[in-house]
Amino acid sequence: MPPPNITGQLHLGHAAFISIQDSLIRYYRKQGKETLWIPGTDHAGLATHDKIIQSIGCHDYTKELYEKHGEKIREKHHAIITEQIRSTGASCDWDREQYTLNDNFKKAAITSLKMIHSAGLLYKKDGQFFISTKNMTDELLNHIENDGIIINDQSELNQLKNMLINHEDWNISRQIPWGFRMPIFYNHCGDYCIADNENEAMLILKTDKINQEESTFDTWFTSSLWPFACLGWPEKTDDLKKYYPAQMIETASDILFFWCARMLMMGKFLTGEYPFKEIYLHGIFRDNEGRKMSKSLGNGIDPLEIIKKYGSDTLRFCILSKSTSKDIRISDQEFIDTSKFINKIWQSARFFDMQITKNDLTKNDIGKIEINDDLEIKKMKALFYKKMESRDFINITRELQFSFKHYFCDEWIESNKKDIWSGDKACISYGISLLMEYLNLLNCFIPYITEYLSNYFYGEKMIDRQYQ
Repeated sequence: MPPPNITGQLHLGHAAFISIQDSLIRYYRKQGKETLWIPGTDHAGLATHDKIIQSIGCHDYTKELYEKHGEKIREKHHAIITEQIRSTGASCDWDREQYTLNDNFKKAAITSLKMIHSAGLLYKKDGQFFISTKNMTDELLNHIENDGIIINDQSELNQLKNMLINHEDWNISRQIPWGFRMPIFYNHCGDYCIADNENEAMLILKTDKINQEESTFDTWFTSSLWPFACLGWPEKTDDLKKYYPAQMIETASDILFFWCARMLMMGKFLTGEYPFKEIYLHGIFRDNEGRKMSKSLGNGIDPLEIIKKYGSDTLRFCILSKSTSKDIRISDQEFIDTSKFINKIWQSARFFDMQITKNDLTKNDIGKIEINDDLEIKKMKALFYKKMESRDFINITRELQFSFKHYFCDEWIESNKKDIWSGDKACISYGISLLMEYLNLLNCFIPYITEYLSNYFYGEKMIDRQYQ
């Protein structure tokens, strides 16, 4: 998961990457594959620093006061953003949650800088520390040219290549206290070394008096270590062996270079392997007039308000039905329309439940029936696999919606209504089983209603039902 800044709150961009990633993770889980989806937050150097200064109210402060305010802001905003992400139904591996100022990231940052320094790629200019990235960018460009990286938007891939060709060396230091202090130590002559601590630095520099660099690491530097630091690198952990490199990363196009490219370069340099092959980009949300959503224009849509009004399933399904790497125009009306579809699912389930009650049947009277002879379901299953593997969320969500409404509700239920009303157990059982086939395909997109109905009719979790 791209780690949201601890200073932020859930917006449509977050809701997009959560909906996309959660759909894919649920899809692969239901195929019986072992998955890992690590959540976390980014310490957001400059943004958090500004909030700390605002909180203190002046620029005259002690180190202790600064750190106290910083930790208070981190705790407050971390709790807010993670609770908001949970409200969307994100089925992350929450027990593995990460934070880019954790001890494992500190160890990874120090080890990375040592390796960069040993390779002769670190240099200082005008008080700033830079990484010479030419070899890294050239290697990545060659990797891209040989189809080593898949991006769902060729124009963005071309843009990335242009940015790599016209690259500048990477400034990895910031003159703010918030973040990891750079592990660079100086002797009285101005010579410096990279060390884990002061004792190691004194041994390297052969002196008993040293000073540590005041600068902190650039946020993008620590976040570039995300794919492997989360798994315990530089230690050779079981997780690193099992889950690295990852299958894919999903994010917005505006950080394709700043985050994705740097993860690729650092991953290859530090571990010998690129951290992922596939990048899925979602577009920028705009209003119906094509304007970028912003507070100043007052044209934004708050995903938390959508959840409050219509539920998380509506938020997710509506976003997925419009998921593209290009700009996405979206309005309140589209969420309203999507909520009507979710309600149609509910009403169809309620219709069958009413027939069970009306005809004095019990849940035990309603058995599962294997749906092997329904041509529409066969077609939808085949389409579902194809579209999920190609990440075509727009068409599979729309096709499933159309099939459910027009085939299942308008055609199948209507043509069998007489038998259903008369209490025909076989017909009712078949209808509910058919409903469950649709819900099984829809489960990765709308987990709340599908899980509830599966448990209500069959007493089992929908996530446990694998695709057949």
